[in-house]
Amino acid sequence: RHISSTNSTTQLSFSPIIIQAAYVEKVVRVSNPSTNDSWALMSLCNVNGQNIELKFVDRLKRQFQFSVDSFQILLDPLLDHYEQISKYQQTSNKKQLHYNQYNYHSKQSYDHRSSKNNRYSSIHRLPSISVECVYGSFESALTHLNRRLIATTSPERICGGGLLKYCLLLTRGYRPYDNGIASWQLEKLMCSRFFIDYADISEQEYKLLAFLSSHFSNDDSAKYRYLLQLRLIIERSTVCLMAHERNLTLTLITQLATDYYYRLYDEYNNNYNLNGETTTAEVTVPNSITIDVIYHNEWDEWKTLHTPAKKSIQSQQEQEKQQQQQEQDN
Repeated sequence: RHISSTNSTTQLSFSPIIIQAAYVEKVVRVSNPSTNDSWALMSLCNVNGQNIELKFVDRLKRQFQFSVDSFQILLDPLLDHYEQISKYQQTSNKKQLHYNQYNYHSKQSYDHRSSKNNRYSSIHRLPSISVECVYGSFESALTHLNRRLIATTSPERICGGGLLKYCLLLTRGYRPYDNGIASWQLEKLMCSRFFIDYADISEQEYKLLAFLSSHFSNDDSAKYRYLLQLRLIIERSTVCLMAHERNLTLTLITQLATDYYYRLYDEYNNNYNLNGETTTAEVTVPNSITIDVIYHNEWDEWKTLHTPAKKSIQSQQEQEKQQQQQEQDN
């Protein structure tokens, strides 16, 4: 980074540790000899849910979840290129090259310098970088990406986090695409794998909270909609659990949704002042949001919460204002 002033320009250098602390949110390295997997994940700092994740794959049995995330940039030619540069720099005599370049003007030294420069230019010419699709068909995967379609192959091999990614795509406007695997089959397989990989309720809570933090940042409204979508999929597609285990997971999701609901409800009410005028540009909670079942209380009764309509809040505030005015007049 350069800091400019009227008189001079100061260049500041930052160590990799400082850069990582400023821009990198998490780094994951996986080396599993039993499965022969070797890969790493770097997630940059998240701003309003717009996270960027860089995944570096050396060896990985399952390299994608859905066709829209099956594109890979081949870095092998670039890594080989920098390795050649490193070897060239180690073997070259920089002092002799500098001496020949600035002090000798004979044709012999000129030819020697020219051959050296040609060799240096050829080594430092960047190679071509290509992109491939591990889904199978590059054109099909690109069509799915442009049209926001959810498609995959061998869904039984998708890890437990695939269910969370599937619901994320649904909340972002993607829709299932039947490429030989119906959506209900896909959802059942992913639910089964999710409960196999995360059998304990504490593991499920940790995984879900980490996923919400990584993909939604501080957007409580998006988290709320996502939890409703996840609860719907688990409720209708889970067939591998006993009833009480399934209810534990549904209760966990419902409790999290309840927390975000009350946050949004309070924020919604705080957006109006005593005159009934909004104090912010947008209202976070839509008027049409309804939770059919929100939590289970100690009397074995189910409670339903509805988002209050905007007009009802305004009318209620107007009535309170009129009552206060009447009391002052009296």
